[in-house]
Amino acid sequence: MNETISELDFIDQAALLNRQKLPERLFHAKGAGAYGYFRPYMSLKEYTKADFLQSSEKETPVFVRFSTMNGQRGSSDTARDTRGFCIKFHTNQGDYDFLGSHLPVEFVSEPEVYFSYLESIKPQIENNIIDKSKFWEFIAKTPRSVHKLLWLYSDYGTLKSYRKMAGFSVFPYEWINENGDKYLVKYYFKPLAGIKNITRQEAEFLSGFDVDAARRDLFETLDDEKTVEYELFVQLLPINTRAISFNPLDLTCIWTEEEAPKMAVGKLVLQRNCRDYEKEVEQISFSPGNVVPGIRLSNMPLLRILNFACKDSERYRLGSARQDEEEIRKSQIDKEENWNCYSTESYSNISVDSSLKRCFLQAGVFFRTMDNTMQQHLIDNIMDDMMFLDDHIQQAVVMHLQKVDDTLGKQIAKGLTF
Repeated sequence: MNETISELDFIDQAALLNRQKLPERLFHAKGAGAYGYFRPYMSLKEYTKADFLQSSEKETPVFVRFSTMNGQRGSSDTARDTRGFCIKFHTNQGDYDFLGSHLPVEFVSEPEVYFSYLESIKPQIENNIIDKSKFWEFIAKTPRSVHKLLWLYSDYGTLKSYRKMAGFSVFPYEWINENGDKYLVKYYFKPLAGIKNITRQEAEFLSGFDVDAARRDLFETLDDEKTVEYELFVQLLPINTRAISFNPLDLTCIWTEEEAPKMAVGKLVLQRNCRDYEKEVEQISFSPGNVVPGIRLSNMPLLRILNFACKDSERYRLGSARQDEEEIRKSQIDKEENWNCYSTESYSNISVDSSLKRCFLQAGVFFRTMDNTMQQHLIDNIMDDMMFLDDHIQQAVVMHLQKVDDTLGKQIAKGLTF
């Protein structure tokens, strides 16, 4: 006897089909995820009272999401882009979210300028096509963006493996110990497999050959029961114990080794894949405001706005799907302290001009530490992208680059024939 399917059954199936995928993230839409743990090498109680950093015997479960920033679902993993490196630490005191990038600096630090940058890389309203001239016009109008520009247009901007990609906090956090001593801290996750980049030409080839190259590489590695490991280094700046001669909240600059030496403090190990991509990778959300006692956010207007933006995106995309998790978070230990998550320290005494000089100086050092091959790749990549831009944009960008390094600026000017 043949079983019949009622019209209501068809409606139920159609409803389930419509809900299999969530609304896409505006940025970092395409990602990959994996589970593992984090273990510190030693107790870090001298610097923070965060529970998961108190003992070398303590393993904290984690979930890591890697992503491309500007790529939509179906885009290529190898396209030139900033990669996201986000970690959810499931601690005894609640979830701590680390939001990082594979590059150590950002284009700007100010909210109004940062949102101008985001507008410059979004697809146009009328046709959903990205107009790259808008990005370069932003660079032309924003001299401090050149440091991040050099990182992005070097071979660091193209890669095919998340296993061989670094992770930087970019934004400083604040650590607080039991005595109330405070430290500004930046994180650096170094892949133990080494950092491996690819050229523009290989990236373009892979874009046509396998758009999922990076997440396929991660999935297949873990599926073969191999682990993916990163060593965590931190840089610490004591607050109120010595004068800080630069603005440590300036995202266009790094903290140098002389200013804040890197210290190896732990290991991040990824062990297994997700089994339901939509539920485990797409339904997860991260927000910089998800901190635990002993860790706070540095006092930056941009960070406050991004915290709101992440929370608002979560409400828009996930809606009631996050209700259970929100109920769990209500019971977290020291909830009141978690909400008071921002530092009150200010570094406004550092002038804008000195920050710009520091940005140009560091960008120049970065360029001159490259070998000749990587320098030429950078120059070729910039010229290839700027070739058909309006003259006024080309000239303004070259002027910025000449302040970074005269040879760099002159070679690009020569290649653009002016």
